[in-house]
Amino acid sequence: MSADVVGYSRLMGEDDEATVDALLGLRRTVTALVVARRGRIVDTAGDSVLAEFASAVEALRCAVDIQHALAPRQAALAPSRRMMLRIGLNLGDILEHAGGLYGDGVNIAARLQALAQPGGVCVSGNVQEQVASHVPWAFDDAGEQLVKNIARPVRAFHLRMPPDDGTFVTTEVTPPASRAHGNLPVDLPPLFGRDDALATLGGLMHTHRLVTVAGPGGVGKTTLAQAFAHSQAALWRDGAWMVELAALSDGNLVNGVVAKTIGIESTASSGGPRELAATLASQSMLLVLDNCEHVVAPVSVLVEQLLHQAPGVRVLCTSQEPLHIGGEQLFRLGPLGLPQAPGLAAALSAAAVRLFVERVRALLPEFTLDDGLCDDAVALCRKLDGLPLAIELAAARVPLLGVSGVLSRLGERLRMLHSGSRTALERHRTLRATLAWSHNLLEPAERAIHRRIGVFAGGFTLELAQRTVAGDDADAWSVLDGIGALVDRSLLVAESGHPPRYRLLESGRAFAIEQLIETGEHAHYLQRHAEGVAAVLVDTIARVEAGRQTMDSFIDLLAPEIDNIRAAFEWALRTPGQHTLALTIPAYSVELMQRLDLLDELRRWLTAAQAFLDDPVPPPLLARYLASTAVIPPQQSGLTADLQAQHLQRAEALFRTLGDPQGLAWTLCIHGFHAHWIGDDATAERVMSEAHALRCDDWPPWLLGTIATRRASFVQSLDAAAVEQSMAEGLRRYRQVGDSRGVMVTVNNWMVQCLANDRHEQAIALGTEALEGSLRHMSRLLLTSVMDGLVAALTLTGDLVRAQHVATDMLQHRRRGARLTTLGDGVALLAAHQGRLDDAARLLGAMEADAASDSAVPYRGRGPDLEPSVMAMLRAAHGEDRIARWRAEGAALDPAGIEALVRRGFSPGRAPPGQAT
Repeated sequence: MSADVVGYSRLMGEDDEATVDALLGLRRTVTALVVARRGRIVDTAGDSVLAEFASAVEALRCAVDIQHALAPRQAALAPSRRMMLRIGLNLGDILEHAGGLYGDGVNIAARLQALAQPGGVCVSGNVQEQVASHVPWAFDDAGEQLVKNIARPVRAFHLRMPPDDGTFVTTEVTPPASRAHGNLPVDLPPLFGRDDALATLGGLMHTHRLVTVAGPGGVGKTTLAQAFAHSQAALWRDGAWMVELAALSDGNLVNGVVAKTIGIESTASSGGPRELAATLASQSMLLVLDNCEHVVAPVSVLVEQLLHQAPGVRVLCTSQEPLHIGGEQLFRLGPLGLPQAPGLAAALSAAAVRLFVERVRALLPEFTLDDGLCDDAVALCRKLDGLPLAIELAAARVPLLGVSGVLSRLGERLRMLHSGSRTALERHRTLRATLAWSHNLLEPAERAIHRRIGVFAGGFTLELAQRTVAGDDADAWSVLDGIGALVDRSLLVAESGHPPRYRLLESGRAFAIEQLIETGEHAHYLQRHAEGVAAVLVDTIARVEAGRQTMDSFIDLLAPEIDNIRAAFEWALRTPGQHTLALTIPAYSVELMQRLDLLDELRRWLTAAQAFLDDPVPPPLLARYLASTAVIPPQQSGLTADLQAQHLQRAEALFRTLGDPQGLAWTLCIHGFHAHWIGDDATAERVMSEAHALRCDDWPPWLLGTIATRRASFVQSLDAAAVEQSMAEGLRRYRQVGDSRGVMVTVNNWMVQCLANDRHEQAIALGTEALEGSLRHMSRLLLTSVMDGLVAALTLTGDLVRAQHVATDMLQHRRRGARLTTLGDGVALLAAHQGRLDDAARLLGAMEADAASDSAVPYRGRGPDLEPSVMAMLRAAHGEDRIARWRAEGAALDPAGIEALVRRGFSPGRAPPGQAT
């Protein structure tokens, strides 16, 4: 379907603002009707509309719907201001590319559109043939028509516009004299970012007689409902009516307010819902019941009667919770869209930012969002969760505080965000009033749960909520019911996943915390929160170590809790007497933090927790914490190698005293890694030999795999067969328990052995298989180590093309902001074998400079030291001075410069994967 506005240029020349406003209203109507007929809007450039349908019949019916809907509006306007559509329909092949439609079928539809009369429909011969037996409408043959770039003429037919069948209003129908034809406002505010919501709502209203738009206060439910009703008003013989219920304090008044609003002057206005529904039994209307949440029970009774007794009435409700009656279709309205990419263009394409800019301009006409303000404006909209009311209230503060000033004061948002429109509902004039309205509608037990979940940061699971919120006045089942009620009433966002997660919007969380402080419960529930987080960490690790849960599922479960873990640790640090929690959280978070590449944060945690080592804590916890401090190398942990060694020795002594051989073996494995890292191979061999001697076949597979892998990696006296056997066992054990990181560690260390013994093909097979597996939550440090080893192995077998592809892919896995330290010598070896000796020297210089800094650390023990091989190739062709100069140039490069060196390996005319040539 192709459509355009007759005389659009003339209308724009006479009054461009009025024309644009009218065009936006027309588009809303067309969009809703296209969706209702199961079509799809493809393009709305300028005054044109392009849509596609699954069938010709639905397309034709939609065209008639549109012209019937628009006719009464245009008839009410002066002839010079009428906005009439011409519509063309064609059935043909099309090509869809980049969201657009192309091909002869589109060109023919455009030609038919040009042939159509204002307010009319012109179709091609194939459309007329398809629909002839399905619709009782007549067509006038317009003959064959030439279409540019189409070889054969196209037969065209003009549709004789059918009279309205009673569902639609035509220009000849006069509204009933007893009352007005609806009460919708003439002018509507712009609708930002709700085109999809409007189209979805149109589809739901087409197939359901009752739709409830639910969402939190201030999300824009009323604005969407008004826009939808406005676009549909002409479709209903008896009009579209908006009934505002917000001011009602007595639910018994609902029936009377509805009757009065739609102009019924009879006993129905004072009767019950059955009488009112009976009065509307013969009516054809759209009834919008706005703000139902505080009178949801009487509204439900009335709407149920309307569904049973008034078949021509469709009901659209806005509410913070569903009505929960038969036939109801729920549509949850979320906040406005936020930018999905950095930069000014992405910001201005996001509905939340556009609303903010528009509201600021209403107060400061000269305001322009530029690059200097962009980041602050985006951060402000993001911190306000894209909630329209909050954004509008924030925009009202910009003339006084500026964008950055408003952003910096969001910590006091409930005090700052007021001064809303004087014509707005009382509860929409301040952010606090909006939130208080919703909170006060809850039952006392629900209000208690609502304020207590304010202690969660970044969302939570039901398990964590039950551990934190349940207490003397609420058991675990009460918490479950309360969470369900808060989701139902749009105060809590339910996010899909396994297990499901829940979160308060940030403004709602600020209000909940305020309520928690007012009731004197804040300190108590902060402690409950920290204890709950620690308990979830400990219990989950226990399940993993007992073999009842895989390590990968542990990461999937706890990665979303990182904000709660952070908040709990910070609370424990600053709260006197919480030394046990301050040691528990980092001790049980080490594996998680490593996999999430949060090494800088982990370093701070481990360093800060040192202050509590002399406090009384349970020996098993102390032993675990002490061992955990050496899980990562000294450069990353913030602790010296000597202090880590002392902690390991102390942990080993504690585990021996506790009679815990598994804890001891685990600590010995960490000690072996630490000793190898600092170059103490004798200690590494000693402790790993002891761990191997302790092992029992019935121990958990993850621990047996750790012992096997580290023994093969760090015990230099093992022969090649023993190394192969131990590596194979480690790989098998880690796969058995679903530990993808353990698999990757084993592969990395096995590749080390292969490269050291010139088994390059085996190294390639190991690396290739590992990289084809799951890389979720994989440490980038470890991942780039394996990839660099694969680059080296491929280079040494002469497969330079594949080696270059792997080297280029490796760049995307670097830690953000870090230099290419983790790439290792493999990329330098590749450059040398490609004949780029100068780049090879520069890469060696870059890695040497980074290794000397604390910004990142290379993964030691990648295999044979490849630098001598590279240097031998350099010295065979160049003098020491030139090599030294190149290395110095590499040491001075920034990350982008180093990346350029790696990518340069592609020959001219050949682009890296994913880039155009």
